[in-house]
Amino acid sequence: MNEQGINCIYPCDFIPFTRRPLLLVIDSDVSKAFKALKVLILYRNQAICGAEKGEPVALLLSPSPFSTIPGAGDSSRHPSRSLFTSFLSAPLQAFLLLLGFSSSDIEMDTFNKAEKLLSQSLDQFGSTLATSDTLDAVWAQALSDPFLRRLILRFIFCRAVLTLYAPTFNKKESHPECIPCLPEAVQPSTVLCQMAVLQVASTFGATNRFVLSEGIMLPEGNRI
Repeated sequence: MNEQGINCIYPCDFIPFTRRPLLLVIDSDVSKAFKALKVLILYRNQAICGAEKGEPVALLLSPSPFSTIPGAGDSSRHPSRSLFTSFLSAPLQAFLLLLGFSSSDIEMDTFNKAEKLLSQSLDQFGSTLATSDTLDAVWAQALSDPFLRRLILRFIFCRAVLTLYAPTFNKKESHPECIPCLPEAVQPSTVLCQMAVLQVASTFGATNRFVLSEGIMLPEGNRI
């Protein structure tokens, strides 16, 4: 979607499919085009949000404009959109990629420990969403599908990591977004999300790579 023309996919191309529930993962340098609420002159087409044909659409949007993540390992080979996709498909490997590590650099026991901690955090995200009074119906419906649930929970982790990662801290263009908004209880600034990032980062000795709120620390028995 980085060029105009008949071979491009535009937001309005998906509107006919919104007669039924739809969740889209948009990994593009112009992903934010999908969230606009007005006619986009640049693309001469109507945005998808607000133009649905019966069912609201849920969107997971990659960071844009298309750019590399500052400080990421070998960032010239791994633009933000491929990192976004990596977080949704293999979040722990994507976390290591962000830090400049590969799985072969990490001892198996350490990797397994981090994987267990991440799994526990994702379960906590799911429990928090399930008990939220402010969860939008479109997300509640998506969470009933195991595959979509996995994507949503991994998205929450991805958003927290890229929001708290020091080189992209306070750089909203480097943070993924979702529409409609997920509950405040799973926003990156919450203790829940910061602890999830801290636990995984601590396992790899990388806590100094993230900007965490004062007072966010591991329980005494879990410190390395």
